[in-house]
Amino acid sequence: MSEKKEIYVDGVEKIHFLSGMVRIDLGTLQPNEADPEKPIIEFAERIITTPEGFLRIYSSIQQLAEHLLKQGVLKKQDQA
Repeated sequence: MSEKKEIYVDGVEKIHFLSGMVRIDLGTLQPNEADPEKPIIEFAERIITTPEGFLRIYSSIQQLAEHLLKQGVLKKQDQA
């Protein structure tokens, strides 16, 4: 039986394209000693995928976001 691993992250720190692969840096929120009211995001894990894999991830996220908007779990925010 294979062991499955779950990873918790607070968000995406950076996405970049390098050497033909999409790299998605994920981060977790950490205390900010300089300004305790504004936590900082610290690198935690990286996903490296092909451009085609990235498009599949992007499509899945879009579909879930639309579903959560319809259910009222998420609300659209105005772009400033």
